[in-house]
Amino acid sequence: MAELNFDLIVVGCGVAGLSAAVAGAERGLRVAVLERASREERGGQSRFTEAYLRM
Repeated sequence: MAELNFDLIVVGCGVAGLSAAVAGAERGLRVAVLERASREERGGQSRFTEAYLRM
């Protein structure tokens, strides 16, 4: 099995997780995002908000 190396591993792709992942990537880090939800359910509670997140 190939070894993967990351500088930042984010667990969960809700608003906080994706914000952390974007911030790390903008700083040049190798980022991995882990999410257990299906593709249709990704985003956590941010799927139900009326607010918009600008990244």
